Parts: sequence; C-alpha cells; structure tokens
Amino acid sequence: MKQFYFLLLGMLCSLAYAQPEKPDHFKTTIKQVKVFLHSAEITRTGSIYLLPGDTTLIMKQLSPYMDKKSIQVRGEGDFKILAVNHQFDFLSVRQKHARTQLLSDSIKTIQAALQQAAVQMELLEQKIDFLNSNKKISPAKLGDVEKLQKVLRFYETELQTACESKMQSENHQKEFNKQLNKYQAELQQLVGKDEKPNSEIHLVLRVLKAGKATFKISYLAGNAGWFPKYDIRARDVASPIEIDYKASLYQNTGEDWKNVRLIFSNIDANETGLAPELPVWKLNYDRLSRPADNIFGAYNNPWDGNNRLNEIRGRVVSTEDGSPIPGVNVVVKGSTTGAVTDFEGNYSLVLPNNATTLVFSFIGMQTQEEELDGSRVIDVALQPDTQELNEVVVTALGISREKASLGYSTTTIGADKLSGRVAGVSIRGNSSVRASSRPSYQKTLIQGVRVQNQTSVDFVIDEPYSLKSNAQPLLIDLQQYEVEAMFEYFTVPKLNSSVFLIAKIYDWNKLGFLEGEANLYFEQAFVGKSILETGSFGDTLRLSLGRDRSVVIKREKMAEFTKRKAFGNNKVERTGIRLTVRNNKAQPIMVNILDQIPVSVNNSINVYVLSDGEGQLNKDTGIIKWQLPLQPDEQRELTFSYEVKYPRYETVSLE
Repeated sequence: MKQFYFLLLGMLCSLAYAQPEKPDHFKTTIKQVKVFLHSAEITRTGSIYLLPGDTTLIMKQLSPYMDKKSIQVRGEGDFKILAVNHQFDFLSVRQKHARTQLLSDSIKTIQAALQQAAVQMELLEQKIDFLNSNKKISPAKLGDVEKLQKVLRFYETELQTACESKMQSENHQKEFNKQLNKYQAELQQLVGKDEKPNSEIHLVLRVLKAGKATFKISYLAGNAGWFPKYDIRARDVASPIEIDYKASLYQNTGEDWKNVRLIFSNIDANETGLAPELPVWKLNYDRLSRPADNIFGAYNNPWDGNNRLNEIRGRVVSTEDGSPIPGVNVVVKGSTTGAVTDFEGNYSLVLPNNATTLVFSFIGMQTQEEELDGSRVIDVALQPDTQELNEVVVTALGISREKASLGYSTTTIGADKLSGRVAGVSIRGNSSVRASSRPSYQKTLIQGVRVQNQTSVDFVIDEPYSLKSNAQPLLIDLQQYEVEAMFEYFTVPKLNSSVFLIAKIYDWNKLGFLEGEANLYFEQAFVGKSILETGSFGDTLRLSLGRDRSVVIKREKMAEFTKRKAFGNNKVERTGIRLTVRNNKAQPIMVNILDQIPVSVNNSINVYVLSDGEGQLNKDTGIIKWQLPLQPDEQRELTFSYEVKYPRYETVSLE
C-alpha cells in the first residue's frame, strides 16, 4: 500500500513538473526613454527568479498606444524565449487615475452646489417679488402711524436681507463656475487614459535551470514627442550670440515616467525608411493623359516670401460641449515646428516659409488638418474618435538573449569647434564657429552628451527626469552655443521707416539645429519671436533682432526733380528719391538699404534709369541695394532717379 502511495505521489509530481506554471505578473520599471519627434521608445528592465519548466511572464499596465510591431525583448539567464505576445487587457477592471477620480468627484460636488445655489436664487427672487408687490398698503388699513412704521421697517429689513443674500448667492455661483471650469479643463487634459485598455506583454519561456533572469524590454509608444525651441540672445553688437537649444517634451502615453534617463533623437520614427523609386516619365498628348501622370508638375507654393504669415494662433475645443482641450499637439505639416495647447485650449506658433497645413491631434479625438488660407486665427473643434480597439496577439521582433547595451558610439565635441552644453562635459576655449579675431567666451555647460550617429543626432541627458502622462510640456535644455555673428542693419524705407538689426551666423549647419520657434533677446530685452528655418542650402543664417530706434532713415521725393511732361501722344514722368540715414549710436555700423525702380512689363511703357545713387542695381528686378558704413553721429544722403514714358491716354501709378 505504501509503495502504491509513493508511486502515485511520484506520478503527480512528475505531471506537475511537466505542466507549464501559471502566468506570473512580472514587474518592470522604466529606466530609459528615447524620445523621437512624434513618438517615444520606452525601455523597461526587471529581474525574477525562475524555476525549471515552461512558464509565462505577464507585464501589465503598459501603454495603450504601444506599437506592437516594435516590441523587442532581450534576456540574460539559463532559459529560452519561446514567444512574445501583445494583447489588450479588456477583462480586468482598470483602476482610474487618482487625479482623474479626484477631479470627477470635485466636479460632481461643485455641480451639486450650483444646483442648490440656483434653487436658493429662485426662492430669493420670489421673496423679493412678493415683498415688492405687497409693500403698497393703504395707511387707512393699518389704523395708526406706529403700525405703518413697523410695517415699513419690516419690509425694509426683509428686502435688504433678501437682496444681500441674492448678491452673496450670485458671487458664490461665479466662484463655483470659475472653479468648475478649471477642474473641467484639467480633466479634459487627462481624457483618454481611462478610455482605452492597457497593453500587456506575455513572455513565454522555457527555463532550463533555476536561477535569476534579467530582462530588457523596449517598445514604441505614441502620443509623445518633442519640439525644438530656441532662446537667442545678443548682448550687443560686439559680443557673440548665445543660442540655447531646448526640447519641449510632451507625453501622454498612459505611463508615468519616474526618474528616467532621457534621450532626444532628431528623427521621426513614424517616417518610412524606404528610398523612393523614380517611375518612367510617360509623355503623351494632354488629351490622352491623366493629371496624375505628370509627376513633375510645377507646385505653386502660396506661402512664398511675399505672402508669408508670421505668427498664427487659435483655440481648440470639443465638438461635444464646446469645452477647451488642453494638450492638443499643433504641428506644421512636414516640419518640426509645433506647439501644445494650454489649459484654455489656446495655442500660438510662428510659421516657417513653407507652411501650408496645420495638423491637430489629441488622444481620443480624430486627427484634423487645416489648410492655411491667410487667416492669422484658426479655431478648431475636434470630434471624438469612436474607433474601437481590437484584441490582437502578435509575435515580437528582435528577440535576443544577448546582454542589453546602449549601443551608442559617442563622440567628443572639440573646443576648436563649439562651446557646447553637453552633460558632464566642460569645454573651454574658442567659442566661435568660424575663425574670428574677437575674444573668446568661456562657459561651463552641464546638461547632456551629443551623440552623432550615422543618420541621426541624439542628445543623451544625464540628469534623470520625471514626467506624468498628462501632455503638459516640459522644457529641457539640450545644448548652449556661443557663436560669432556679423551684425548689420537692414531697412526697406519704401515699406517701413524702421531700421532692423540683423545677425548673420555663418556655418550654422554644423550645429545640427532643427526647424523650430525662437525667442529673440537683444540687450537683455525680449524683441519678439522668429522661426529658425533650417531648410536653406545656404551657409548663412539671418536673424532679425528687431527695430533699433537709434538708427533713423527718411525717404522723400525730391520736389525740384520730380516733373511731368507731355510730348505728342506720350507722357513723361521723372521721379527723384532722396534717402537720409543717420547713425545716433556710439559705435560705427553697416546699413543695408533696399529700394527700387519700376520694371516695365508692357512694350508701350519705357523706364529709363537716370541715376542709381551709386547703388547696386539689378536690372531684372529693379532693386537697388546699398551697403552703407556709418560712423557714430554720421548722416548721409542717397539719391536716385528714373523716368517713365507711356501713352498719353493711359494712366500709370508711380510712387
């Protein structure tokens, strides 16, 4: 009997050993996040003690916006990874975000208080109406003066009390509504976290030997990214320019980042890496061709230099109730220029020259594109995204048991090129990008390491950061440069009587900048916003630092030279222009001045240049350019003149 008992026990133990163990909840922590322009690669690490046999590890509460095709798993230990599956957690009851629940409860409390205040207001208004309708009582009915005085005092007291209570109730309603709007705006920012199921990653393992196993899991998540931002400061025209290169980071991945290592990459992980193929250009008669056949058709960009918008703003609301939506990503399509809406749903950004479309995207809302039509204000109403998620199970890519490594080949930024704020690196020496006789400026800059890869640039930040999943942007310094610049003044007096200070930065493409919005400062004062356009093929970057009131220019017609005559069937108009420029500054300057002479596009209109004022005249465009050096307190005059001949019966507008 005992032998049979032990035999049965042995069979049960061997059967239990042969069966896979129950799934185990595998806890991991986020250690590193590589932030791309419109997504983020999240890297988690964790360890667990495993017993021999087949087992499944489940990682829960992961981002609902995970790209299942991007999952990579690396492990170290005596085991084999049989499969990596991704699925959504539809069955378990997901815990609401604590702040979301608190806001919802607060909103319900305020709404109940508003209803009670509305009832109180209605009662007070009825009481006031009752008192006003009954205060007209005949003295004969009261009998004597004493009763009349008591009645009047009663009405006065009651009416005053009711009116004061009504005012207090109105003030309370205003405060309740104000607080309600704040809570609703913040709650709207968190919308989406609790509306989609969290992701899970299931690791199916075959453990060969008991022991500790370590894992590194990485995946791509949406609703995260960064925009380049710049602060450009010029102390004076004798000092180098300081450029603070910053990252405006946002994330609403559904996972809070706590003390993570951040890496910013200048590539868009959502873009395809396939090189384009040039199809055969099939030429045929137009009547036999389709519009799509002409792949080399000219593209007319409505946002050229003459029509360019400078800054655009607007408000983003929901189509359901018209409430503002904070945290909406507003991006200029095809560029890295963008912004995030604030608590009131407002946004503003400076547009690059090639801007044609704005893209509005937010969690739980349908992405919307708006064409730029010349308006400086674009308000948008986003519709809820009702698309449902379907449960999927996939096998991940890149399964490996090799030890995890960062995989970066870092490079050193030499002091002979830049003075860069790179984390943990202090560079001293020449601070200019191009050779100059100006004195160098020394800085100790500690923020991150700039890594030059084959096809991208990464900024590895040493200091750990924490960022909740709420789409609120966080501004992080990447690098700071001191670069030599050539300062000159620029004016077009025919269009604007102001003189603008321009900074010209040479070899700017060596700095690795992306297109983005820039705040400009000159002499410790904010002078406005601009856009750092990096799509130019030139090696000179021009920055306008605003108007300088110390340099003045005046444009006027020379009355003694301007004449109009008639010769037979023709008219002849002669025009002379005088430009007066004065430098009221204490240092010499260089002023670039542009003006113009008309260019005829009609054979019956003839233009004759009488004098170009010793400027550089472009005969094709009629533009005259002067590069005028001015000493302190120096004033100079420039004159040019032209003559126009046209038919007597026609009218031509000059100046």
